[in-house]
This record gives sequence, structure tokens and C-alpha cells, in this order.
Amino acid sequence: MYRTTLSAALAALALATASPVAPPAAAEPGAPEQGNAEQGNAGQGNAGQGNAGPGANDTAALLDELRTAYRATGEAAEAYRETETRLRQQQEETEELTDELADVRGELAEAKRLAGAIAREEYRAGGGLRLPPALLVLLGEDPARSLHAGTAVARAEARAAEAVRRLTAGERHADKLATAARAALDEERSLAEERREQRDEVHRRLDEAAALLAGLSPAELGPRRETTPTTRP
Repeated sequence: MYRTTLSAALAALALATASPVAPPAAAEPGAPEQGNAEQGNAGQGNAGQGNAGPGANDTAALLDELRTAYRATGEAAEAYRETETRLRQQQEETEELTDELADVRGELAEAKRLAGAIAREEYRAGGGLRLPPALLVLLGEDPARSLHAGTAVARAEARAAEAVRRLTAGERHADKLATAARAALDEERSLAEERREQRDEVHRRLDEAAALLAGLSPAELGPRRETTPTTRP
């Protein structure tokens, strides 16, 4: 629709600029005296200029509006393309950080599950009592086995607790990054919507100016012989 109205206006302008100007007619025998004829023609010319003046001004204003809208359309289109590029990049970054956060949370949940399983196993093995390895050696039937088992469980429990602490810190960091990325994505979306509305508005102005010019006759367009844009950005 944008190109249709613009093409119609440009076609009317081309027709106006291509219209030949008729040469003045030669004087015929018996014509009135030159002075009187010139005075009469001057009076008619002044009257014609008085009638054509507002039309020429209106046409000039429309052409100026068309040029202004054309330049604004190019600027708005470029700004919108840049915003859309940043929006796609921010969308990709947000998705990556969200996936990383989900992975860290999955690892944290698994580490907590493992730590709980170790604690339950130690509880069952000790009958609900958390005895130090040295005491288990004294109470056990096989001191070496009791010492080895107690040490292994303690090491496993320590490793599980360390994993939980590490993953908890990682989860907090990943959540912070993902939250910031989502906020930046929302801002880019709002900016893209604003730029899209600006682009549509200048397109509307360009269409209005082009439609008005397309509706003018060659005589109305004739006083202006200036170059107009031929394509839309």
C-alpha cells in the first residue's frame, strides 16, 4: 500500500514536469495596439498569478512534507532494524542463561538428594546415634572395618555437603544473571514496540502526503519542477 500511493504521486509529478509549455501566439493583422494588448495581458497575468498563488504554495508544502516524511521513514526503518537485531541477541542470551540456571538447579537438587541419602544411611548404621569413628572402633566387632566404614561415610557426607554449598552459590549467581537478562529483554521488547510504532507513524505521514500529491492535476503540480524521491527506504 505504501509503494502504491507513493508511485501514484510520483507518476503525477512526472506527468507535470513533462508537460510542454505552449509558445506565445504570433500577432495577427489588425490586432489591437501593442501597448494596450500588453496592458491587458499584464492584467490577466496578475489575475492569473493571484489565482495560482495559493495552489503553488500548497503544492510546495506537500512536496516538502513528502521529502520530510521520506527521510523520516528511512531513519525510523533503520532504527527499528537495529532494535530488532539487539532484541534477537538479547533473546538468545536470555534463553542460554535460563537453560544454565535450570541445569544448576537440577544439579543442586541431585546433590541435596545425595546428601540426604548419606545422612539417612549413616543414621541407620549408627542406630540413630552419630558416634565418632574412634568410639565405633571400640564398640564394633571388627575395629578395622568399623573405622573404614565410618571414615568412608564421613568423607562421603563431607563431599555431599561441599557439593550442596558450591551448587547453592552457583544457583544464586545463575539466578541473578538470568533475572538481569530477563529484565534487559523486557526493555528491548518495549523499545522495539516503540520503534515499530514510530516507523508506522512516519509511513502513515508519507502515505498521506503521497496520496494528496497523487490527487493533484498536472496544472497544480506544474509550478514545482524539483526532484522527489523515487523509492521508499
